[in-house]
Formats: sequence, C-alpha cells, structure tokens
Amino acid sequence: MYILGLPERRSLLILYGSQTGTAEEIAERISREALRYFFCPIVLSLNDISIDDLKEKQCAIFIVATTGQGDDPDNMKLFFESLWNCRADRTLLQNLNFAVLGLGDSSYLKFNFAAKRLNKLLSIVGGKPLINIGLGDDQHELGPDFICDQWLKELWEKLLNFFKLPEGLCPLKNYTHKPGDVLMLQPQNLDRDVDEFISILGLDPNKMFTLIPNSSDVFLPPIHVLPQPCTIRQCVKQYFDILSIPKRYFFELLSFFTNNVDEKEKFLEFASSEGQQDYYDYCTRPRRSILEVLADFPHTNKNIPFDYLFDLIPQIKPRAYSIASSSMTLPGKD
Repeated sequence: MYILGLPERRSLLILYGSQTGTAEEIAERISREALRYFFCPIVLSLNDISIDDLKEKQCAIFIVATTGQGDDPDNMKLFFESLWNCRADRTLLQNLNFAVLGLGDSSYLKFNFAAKRLNKLLSIVGGKPLINIGLGDDQHELGPDFICDQWLKELWEKLLNFFKLPEGLCPLKNYTHKPGDVLMLQPQNLDRDVDEFISILGLDPNKMFTLIPNSSDVFLPPIHVLPQPCTIRQCVKQYFDILSIPKRYFFELLSFFTNNVDEKEKFLEFASSEGQQDYYDYCTRPRRSILEVLADFPHTNKNIPFDYLFDLIPQIKPRAYSIASSSMTLPGKD
C-alpha cells in the first residue's frame, strides 16, 4: 500500500444566462451528458457564481441567451457587470478554459449579442477559449438545435482531449438491447452503512491509497469498481461487501488481530468445526452481517490493519437483471 495525494477531480462548471428557460434546459442537458464522460458537473445561473469563485475554476461552459434587443437575461446581469468592472485585470481568469454557446434569433439586429459580448470579455480578462463560440439560431433552416448539436459534438471532443479519461474507463454509449438480454449492475453500499463501518473501525475516510499486487497471480479489481488511487471511503462504499454474512474463515483471521482473551476465544470457537452450531446461531440463522459482527467486538475492530480488510471482506458482486419488453410500450406482446 502507498498513500498518495488526492487526484484531480474532473469537475465541470456549467453556467447559464436564461430568460425563458431554454439556456437552462441546455445546461442541464450538458450536465447529464457530462456524467456519461465521468465528469462531476455543477450547474448554476451566472448570477449564482462570484468572480472570486470563477477564478479558482479550471473549466467552465457558458450557455447564454439574448433577450429583447440584445439584452442580457436577468439571471446574468449582475455577473456580467461584476466581470466588466474587472476588465482592466488581464490575468484575472488566466486559469480558466471556457466555451460559450449563444442562443439567439438571426432576424434580430443584435443577433446573439449577449453571448458575443461575454465571449470577448472572458478573453480580455485572461480566459482561454476551448473552441470557437457557438451561435445557435432559431431561424436556421435545419432547426434551432442544429448549431447547438454541432457545437456540443466539438465541445466533447475537445474536453475529452483536454481532460483525459482515467485509465480503464470509456464513455458510456447508447447501447441497443433486446428482451432476454442480461444487464449487470454494480451495487454500492448505502452512505449510512459506510459511515458506520468507518466509525467502528476508526478509519480515516479521506486517506488515499493505491493497491499494488504482492504476486503475479493477484489481479487488481477493475477501475470502475475500485479507482486507483482512491480514498478509504470510496473503497468501503464501492468494493467491500460489508452487509454479507461472514464465513468461518473471517473469524479465524480476526483471532490474529485481538489482544482480548474473551473475544479471541469466541473467534476461534466460531472458526472451529466444534463450534459450527454456535456459528450458525450467531451468524447464519439471523443473517448477521460483517458490519454487525464488527460492531459486536469493540476490543478487536480497531486493531485490524486496513490492507487485511481485503482478505477479510469479500468484494461486492454485480447483480444480474434480465431485460424484458414493457406491455405499456409494446401492448399485446410478451
């Protein structure tokens, strides 16, 4: 085990200026798609972020509508005024990579004026454009979404080149399926159970580690199950099956980590062939989980080295679900 620093979060700030809700709707659409590319999206109206907060960001997407005769939407006016007042500072947003999508109507004289003005101001104060500004047009012959769709396609290509996906991950696609196919889902532990487990064992939830195989015949878990590196909390939530019923071997291992005579005697009893009935009455019949068992032995639970938990606790197994057609969408079909 090696303890490493925190990995960079793939956060993506999505800001909108919207008068009728269209820009906000596109911002939410980008947020949903960002999850497929393993970003952590944050969606806010422009008035809801301060210039000081924006200075700390590495990447931001701006979706801006133009209202009236080239006016800013109400929920971005304060932001634009604040940024305009800082225009003399040419390094204000030097850490920010940005992209602007405007929503407008080319039948108006000041077509996409709010987006164009913001795009220019962001560059003046040091921001670096990821791609050229997109100018959505309600009057486009292929519809108002055409420009937006093309711009978003280019945006994702640029973002995925700029923010490389972690090793072992790939973008989630729209997969086709048919009734009878099996979908494998990877469950996770509930937050309340994770918090209880960490508290019982006295672990530091934010401590980072990297798994290194200790022999050539040991394989690391897949990245989507256990990222490398990750926090102890991530590991408990995503990997350890803390609600499974412990095997007799679990108690045999626990006996090596206790200095308490009574608890050691109980562990060896449950692990022995002579103690099978006691093990059944304590664990199997009431379906007592690993989490509950550890809570029952306070003189031992904080003595277990974290790396030995990988021997003590099994991995959460994926659940298989059959895909069936819906009688609501396919009436009269099985």
